[in-house]
Amino acid sequence: MNPLRLLFTLLLCAATSHAAPLTGRLAYIQNGAAYVVSLPNGKPAKLPQSGNTFLVSIAPTGGSVLYFNQLKADCRAYLSRPPYKTARRLDKPFDRFKPDFAQWTQSGAAVLLASWEESYLFRPTSGTSLRFPDSQAALSRDGKQVAFATEKAIKLRRIGDKSERVLFSVARPQPLFAALKRAKYPKNLHDLQSAISPDSWKDATMWNFGSLAFSADGKTLRFACNAGIGAGAAGNTTYCWFACDLKSGRLAALSKLGALYSRLPANVQLSPDGAKLLYVTSVHSSAIDNPSAVSVLDLRTQKEIALSKLTTAKKYDTNLVYGACWSPDNRAVAASALYYSTENVLKQENWQPRDADYTLYLRDLNNRTLRAIPGAVAPSWGRGRDEG
Repeated sequence: MNPLRLLFTLLLCAATSHAAPLTGRLAYIQNGAAYVVSLPNGKPAKLPQSGNTFLVSIAPTGGSVLYFNQLKADCRAYLSRPPYKTARRLDKPFDRFKPDFAQWTQSGAAVLLASWEESYLFRPTSGTSLRFPDSQAALSRDGKQVAFATEKAIKLRRIGDKSERVLFSVARPQPLFAALKRAKYPKNLHDLQSAISPDSWKDATMWNFGSLAFSADGKTLRFACNAGIGAGAAGNTTYCWFACDLKSGRLAALSKLGALYSRLPANVQLSPDGAKLLYVTSVHSSAIDNPSAVSVLDLRTQKEIALSKLTTAKKYDTNLVYGACWSPDNRAVAASALYYSTENVLKQENWQPRDADYTLYLRDLNNRTLRAIPGAVAPSWGRGRDEG
């Protein structure tokens, strides 16, 4: 083949692969209601009885959508399945329980609903729920384990036999300190280690944990921690990512990534292929300036990919993020962001961000916008009908 023709063919193939259409079902909140759209070209369907929705979550497979509506004194929860023409209202405790996030098993057979006060493992088919009096919970993909981060410890509980054990306790922090010392590539870890002292770590209130995430096989739990060095009044602190082997309990620091500085990572989600972590962080500068970052951590290389620059407009100097999630094919992230100018906000009295001011960006891991949905927040993304 002619070399120029071969080069043209390769470039055409590359362009075609980059232009592969988005797939799956994307759920989000817009104008106070819950919607589901089948990508790439489906028409958004408004879910029944979804007014004043504050949380929507779609199962990884099967298309079941769970959503919560805010009322004056309580809330209402609904479950809708394709083709989303009807919805089933859920009974107690979901008439009073207001979750902050939802996490499904891989099969969609169960979902963990967690708030800062308590958590429930709900099974849509049977309608049964199991209560956990803990916050900051994470569910394994097979639904057999739940991990919790309290103010003083990280715990692991098996669902079947209800057994529980402590993986890490601030009362015995030496294993975590030892993990920092074993780090082979201590990038920026000196900033963290040099701040560790008995005056701080012996006080349980000085410890901070981020959201938890199981590995795909359920054998490892990853979390971020500030090693008991304390945090500012607004939550800014230096921290490191750790991995806990659930069989041995051994801790290891993700030292290639090194120590980072911000609020502790929230909304941590493992990619469908189990190779990357998605998380959201923010840094407090002032009451109206809390810039957020959407990041992806490649667990094989420990390289961090920053996806926070969802727009290039220079007139904005800060931002907020309202939800982020993976695409089911691992190649994109959906994140809803609001970019604004602090100078303009200061001119407004009692400024409050509105959902309508956000834009939901669907971006690949090269920071290219694949689609934008104005006024949409709180995304959740599951597989489509014909996907494996």
